[in-house]
Amino acid sequence: MDTQTPILRGAKIIPFLLAAITLTVMISISLARPTQAEPLNLLGCLAELDCVAPAAPTITSPTSSATVSRSNAVALNWNAVQDPSGVTYTVCLANNSSFTGATCKDGIAATTYNAAGLIPATSGSWNWRVTAVDGAGNTSTPSATGAFTVDAAGPAVSGFGLSRATAGGTAYSVVVTANADDPNISQYKVVVTNSGGSIVAQSPLTQVSGNPASILYAFDVTPAADFPSGAYTATLTVSDSLGNNTLTSGGFVVDNDGPVVVMTGGNTIIKSGSISPTVTATDPSGIASYSWTSDARNPDGHDLSYTIAEPTFWPKVEGTYRYYLTVTDGLGNVTANILFTFGYSPELAVVPLPVIPTDSLSDKLASGETLFPASVSPSASPSRDAQNETGANGIANVLGGTIGNAPGQLSPNDGASVIAPTSGGWSIFGVLWYWWIGVIAVLGTATYFVKKIAFLPIPKHS
Repeated sequence: MDTQTPILRGAKIIPFLLAAITLTVMISISLARPTQAEPLNLLGCLAELDCVAPAAPTITSPTSSATVSRSNAVALNWNAVQDPSGVTYTVCLANNSSFTGATCKDGIAATTYNAAGLIPATSGSWNWRVTAVDGAGNTSTPSATGAFTVDAAGPAVSGFGLSRATAGGTAYSVVVTANADDPNISQYKVVVTNSGGSIVAQSPLTQVSGNPASILYAFDVTPAADFPSGAYTATLTVSDSLGNNTLTSGGFVVDNDGPVVVMTGGNTIIKSGSISPTVTATDPSGIASYSWTSDARNPDGHDLSYTIAEPTFWPKVEGTYRYYLTVTDGLGNVTANILFTFGYSPELAVVPLPVIPTDSLSDKLASGETLFPASVSPSASPSRDAQNETGANGIANVLGGTIGNAPGQLSPNDGASVIAPTSGGWSIFGVLWYWWIGVIAVLGTATYFVKKIAFLPIPKHS
């Protein structure tokens, strides 16, 4: 027999009644939800007693056919949705209209989102939509579908070139030329860097209108203080209005130095003939010309000029000569006033001494040569007055001979062989005078030593 009271029996059926009521409410809410709404969050609905999803957001941009740049930002924007429990948003992107394989990002609090991180870094077309989620987890229906195209490529640049591979000197400018093609092209800039990467020159940011666009910019590589000789790189950056950039670069060499010149062969003294320098000149731009000039102080006073590397100099006047060389390279850079100097000291000319006749006076007498003027007529016994007038007696005494009968002549048999002039000087009895001196010196020396030996003391023996 059931002894429980009716109240207890009624308490057992209360849970069942509550479950039936809840089920009825849920079915009613589900029937009232739009067909595209997310599945009902039953737990959130019961816990928060909030089973109504927020309204669908309305997208503002991009809507359709918009072109954006991934390198800048893919900004997706929509209007805010209100809900008492608060709202966050979920953005989904796909490269198809059915959103198959879509990439989504949830928990977004703001009403804008940069979707660059959700799509590849390539150009292409994309669809997107957004849903709102309230604090109870109820999700709205998706917004309308927006579409956009990503332009991830910079402008197409062709025909890039530099007017010179080597610049400097008098050929001081380098011109950058190129063609750029992009429907959104906007500007370009040229930057020149040295081998260390430092910027040494740059153009202003130049706006471009029209497509395709022709680019031309010239920059000066002088003075040498700003552009010392070396390697440089010119980089052209062309940008479109979406922020995409295309960089193109090319290298060139600056030569602002004169040729390197090595000269040898100078700083010497020549005795005769000619002299030529040895010249070696090198330069990356090649050698264009040589020019020689003479110093105004040169002994010969000639103003000479040469246009060859190694001229030949023929000095004629004794002294020091100076010539200056200037070498110019292919760009007009100059190395000037390279000194080549030498001395000229000619050898003294050999002048032969006069030949003393080898004929003796006796030979002259034998030949009957007249020694005295015809007016002189010495006699065998001239008077003192006659001697004073003609001096014949004195000449006869010197010669050791006598005056002959013929007027003005000596006898050929006189003693001229005792003392007579020869090619080697005066001789006595046919022996040159210096041999007599030698003989006398030897005899004197020998006599001295003989006397010394003869008068040496005789040692006594014990």
